Parts: sequence; C-alpha cells; structure tokens
Amino acid sequence: MKFSIWHMRATGTACALLAIAACEPVVDSQQAQAPSETPVAATPQATEVEVATPRPDLYSVRALAAWDGRPSLGGAWIAHPDVASAERASITEVATGRTITAALFRRDPSIPGPPFQLSADAAQQLGIQPGVSVELDVVAVRMTTVTAPQPTPIAEPTVEHAVAEADSPTPEPVEQVTPVETVATTVPEPRPEPTPPPAPTSAPTTDAAPERPYMQVGTFGVAANAAALVERLQAEGLNAKTVAAGALTRVVVGPASTTAEQAVIRDTLREMGFTDALAVAL
Repeated sequence: MKFSIWHMRATGTACALLAIAACEPVVDSQQAQAPSETPVAATPQATEVEVATPRPDLYSVRALAAWDGRPSLGGAWIAHPDVASAERASITEVATGRTITAALFRRDPSIPGPPFQLSADAAQQLGIQPGVSVELDVVAVRMTTVTAPQPTPIAEPTVEHAVAEADSPTPEPVEQVTPVETVATTVPEPRPEPTPPPAPTSAPTTDAAPERPYMQVGTFGVAANAAALVERLQAEGLNAKTVAAGALTRVVVGPASTTAEQAVIRDTLREMGFTDALAVAL
C-alpha cells in the first residue's frame, strides 16, 4: 500500500510539470530574426525632348525683309530667292534681338522688293509693322531629340533610422543672449559741389535721311498703266516717277529727305488705298 501511494504522488508531480511547460509561450525563430523592411529608392527615368540645332552650313543669310501688310496663309514663314528647298529656320531681328522659329521657302526672284518676304504671323511675332523694311539674320535649324534625365527622388528613412531618431534625446534649448545695440557716431563727409555738364559742341540731329528714301507703289507689266498711275499721284502733289525693272515698270514716290517726310508720304498713299507701299532704295 505504501508503494502505491508513493507511485501516485510521483505520477501527479510529473503531470503538473507537463502542464506548466505547456502554458509557456512559444517564440517563432523566423519571426524573431526577420529583418526590418527597407524601402527601395525608385530609379529615375529619362525623358526625350526636341531641341532646335542651328545649321549655318545648310543656310545662313542676313538681309532686309518686309511684310506687305496683307494676311497670309500657312502660319509663320519667310521666303528668299536663294532657298534651294524648304527648311526650318531661326529668324532674328538684328535691331531688337527678337528671335522666332518659322518655315523657310523659296520666293520668285522676279518680284521686286526686299530679299526676304515675311508672312503675317511671322511679322506679328517679330513686331514688324507693314511696309517697314528691317534687317533679319536667318539660319537653318534641324530638330534633334535629346535625353533629359529626371531628378533622383529622395529616399524615405528606414524603420531603424526613424526609431533611432525617436529614441534620441531632445537637446535642451540654449538661451539666446540679445546683443546690446550700439550706435556709432559718424561725421558726414562733405558733398562735392556738382559740376555743370559741358555745353554741347553742336546741336543734335533731330531727323536723319532714311536709308530707303523712295516708296514703291506698284509694279506693272504694261508701261502705259504705270504712266497713268504716275499722273494720278502727281495730281495729289506727290513726286512720283517710273523706274524700269527689266520687263517690268516700277512706280515710286520720292525721294524723302527725312524719315518724317517719308512717313507723310506713306500716310498719303495709304489714304489713297495703296496700303502695300514699301520703302525701297533705287
């Protein structure tokens, strides 16, 4: 009987130890050793853009140009007798430095007037008034595609870095010392007496003679029609005459001695209906 009681006590103790061991939490080794996730920075992607590359070896001319004041089709373009084939060109007005990009075509060399002929859109983009000749620098361009890389994005901080910043102690604020203002006493320097400007040696020129003193009114294939127009212009008090241009006859008014006089002639011609008159030099 004593052996049986001892055996029962030993068996109960072993069962109690097994129950306690079963209640202890089990730690997953893979979960304990799993590293923290770190975001991967995105790879910058490049984009392709088109740029205009100057090609003076294909075409480069500096000459006078004008717009006749009439509306034109085809957008912004410029034409010259020496153009072999259609191109894209960079057009720069020499006086103002304003530059645009437009189409470049060939024009009929028999048409009188400045070498370059502008469309209405090109003249308006350059700020050129109708009937006024300006000097342009025209250079052919070719559109090329280049690769422009995108800026590299800033990578977000990792979990370990964020936790480390959160656990780092906050530095105590340092008391700022306000500096004491000091006022420096300065003695003003004596101002020099103003020197009167030198007297001009000669009076400035108020109005100079225009480079193209004639206003071209029209071009005729029949000389009798040109002569009839000259008589009409002379009846209005204008100094008109005919000028031979090969098989054609040009009708011009002038010469004007000043730009102001040329402006009066141009306004008179426009009132008579000749809105496409151009300033030319014979």
